[in-house]
Amino acid sequence: MQEREIKNRIEKVKYYKNKVRQTSDNLFKQYKSGKLNYSEYFFKLSKFLKGRTEEQWYSYYDSYTNNLKNKLDKPRE
Repeated sequence: MQEREIKNRIEKVKYYKNKVRQTSDNLFKQYKSGKLNYSEYFFKLSKFLKGRTEEQWYSYYDSYTNNLKNKLDKPRE
């Protein structure tokens, strides 16, 4: 994998991690404001997170980012 491709993937991971945070926060705000009841909030959040928790997604994205950064740090063979 080329350095540019690795850096592009790291940027995509940042985007998706931020999207998880923003969408989760937005759904929670809708719930707190009364636009969604708890069932709707829970259903939409679960569907968006695809059966994982926010923390699981953050951990996944952090691990993937670290893996990519390690590839950048390794000398090319």
